[in-house]
Amino acid sequence: GDGEVEIDEEAAFYVGQKLLLLLKLKLSKGQEISRPLVDSFAHPGALPEMEMLVPIDLREAAANVPGCEGRLVDDEGRLGVELMVQHLGIQGAAAAIVQAQLRYLSNPDGILEDSRPKPMNVQEWKESWEEWEEEEEEEEMVDEEEAEEEVDKVQAPDREAFDAALAKIQETVDGFQAEQRKLGDQIKERSGGKDDFFTQKAGFRCQLDEFSAKIDVLMERKAEINKGLGDKRQEATDQRQELNKLKKSVGYTNESEIDDRIRSIEWTMSTESVSLKQEKEYLKEISELKKRRPQVAKVKGMETSLASRDTGGNLKEQIGSINEEMALYRDGKRQIQEKMSALMESRKEQMGDLPQIMEQRDGLSKKIAEKVQERNALRDEFRQQERDYNQHLREVRDKRQAKAMEERNERQKEWNQQKLVRAAEKLDEQPFVCEMTLIEQTMAFCKTFTATKQTKATEEKKETAHTNPEGSEVLIRKEDREEEFFFVPTAKKKNKSKNTGAKAEGSTKPIKHNAVTFKLFDDLKLDAPITTDDIPGLLEKLEEQLESYKVKVKKWEEKREEMKRKILEDGILPDEEEKKEAEVEAEVEVEAEAEAEKKE
Repeated sequence: GDGEVEIDEEAAFYVGQKLLLLLKLKLSKGQEISRPLVDSFAHPGALPEMEMLVPIDLREAAANVPGCEGRLVDDEGRLGVELMVQHLGIQGAAAAIVQAQLRYLSNPDGILEDSRPKPMNVQEWKESWEEWEEEEEEEEMVDEEEAEEEVDKVQAPDREAFDAALAKIQETVDGFQAEQRKLGDQIKERSGGKDDFFTQKAGFRCQLDEFSAKIDVLMERKAEINKGLGDKRQEATDQRQELNKLKKSVGYTNESEIDDRIRSIEWTMSTESVSLKQEKEYLKEISELKKRRPQVAKVKGMETSLASRDTGGNLKEQIGSINEEMALYRDGKRQIQEKMSALMESRKEQMGDLPQIMEQRDGLSKKIAEKVQERNALRDEFRQQERDYNQHLREVRDKRQAKAMEERNERQKEWNQQKLVRAAEKLDEQPFVCEMTLIEQTMAFCKTFTATKQTKATEEKKETAHTNPEGSEVLIRKEDREEEFFFVPTAKKKNKSKNTGAKAEGSTKPIKHNAVTFKLFDDLKLDAPITTDDIPGLLEKLEEQLESYKVKVKKWEEKREEMKRKILEDGILPDEEEKKEAEVEAEVEVEAEAEAEKKE
């Protein structure tokens, strides 16, 4: 409802062409977009009547703005700029508007070009909007009547029968629930002393937990002590292995044995004759025996330490006491368990046939669940009938809308044809009449300030017949006389006027202007004359402009028939060609500026 003829307002919303070009240029240069510029896209009817409008496709933008439910255009044809700025920001909203034009030009729906909305000016948009509103009101009245006839053909779901079936099921459920309450009363009677039972049971459970906790603590202590005993045993084993290894490496049990061996070797070397090799071996043995002497003392020290080592007798005593204490706790735990078993047995005798009663109650619960399931199935069936009925209503509406769309397209086609005829008829009017008339009026205005030289009428000289006697002289008129000099002048004759550059006739005069005359020259892009001396040059410029428009008129006259043919046969309007040329020029300018910035 914003100037397009499609049902979806977002598919063809109209915006000002100049504003859109300005927005593109600012975005391409990376300039900041002002909020007033974005607000100017809110309603096309607010622009001047001769301003050109172009369609854009806002459906993609509407899908990206939450809260608008796919609609950015209201019933009055206004764009939700505030909502777009709130969710996309000012720059984002501007980019979305530019992207919307690209989407429209891409024609994502594949609509024939003749059936698509065309550019128009604001005045044409307003006329189209008013016609569309009137047609919508008429269509709504007709559609309501047709819808009532179509709806009567399909029977709606029977709400009364549905409610009656639900009431019957509910009655059965209420009966089962009443029986359940009776059984519940019996269970309650049999369940007397329940609180005392659970209190005693909880007390026994607490005592059992305490015994278990104490036993766990003792078990942890016992495990630690056993670990200590194991460590001591391992330590003794390691010491014995080290002692045996050392004894084996020494080979002697005491120092006296080493001394005896040394004396024996020395006696042999001193009393017997030995070879040099044997002597070296004896000396080497003596050296090793002297080295082993300290190791013998170390062996004795290790044997003494091993003999006096603590074997963990105290730890074994602790384990024995722990085992005794654990036996006491286990015995106490067993006594509590016996008491708890006696309590459970007495409770079971008190309950009697309560399990059977509870089983009956559970059976009633299953029957109630079945009835509830039956009720839900009935509700689902009724809801499905309602959905089918609503689907039928939607189909009726869709058919109605399709028919309305077809009629609307026919009217749009007729309107487009009338628009083409009007555009062709406009070509019979000379397009530059206003400009040329303005120039001619301006020239006439300027000529009123030029000094008109009055041409003096030259009187024809008539020869006068003189009848004077011979020898007489006739004096001629003073103005006809020539200057006579008695000597050749050496200086120029002084001008009587002090201003040597004075005009022969008339002087420079200022020209008074008002707002209207200033506006007149501003429309022609010329400076308003300040004095009468500015008039000649200004007239030359006006003559040039007039000649240029005459050339344009001549070209227009040559192309007029061809333009009429393009409008009536090809459906191409002059404004569309100019728009495409302007867009191409703008794109070329943007690309050139971008290339210049890259080079810089």
